Amino acid sequence: MMKVGDLVRDKRDNTVSLIIYKDSHGDVNAYRILNNDGTLTYASKDEIEKNCEIFQGYLCHSERQY
Repeated sequence: MMKVGDLVRDKRDNTVSLIIYKDSHGDVNAYRILNNDGTLTYASKDEIEKNCEIFQGYLCHSERQY
């Protein structure tokens, strides 16, 4: 399940976005997304959960091994 703070990758075109809001009771416009071009959009629960996956391309600063 996707949650606020997740980086998600669209499997259709490989764009990466950040989930900044999730309406747990809604289906249409359930997710507010910060896109990689700086725009904010809404996306349906169906669109996000079927077409996206959690992006794991980078480690967070606190997870880096020194």
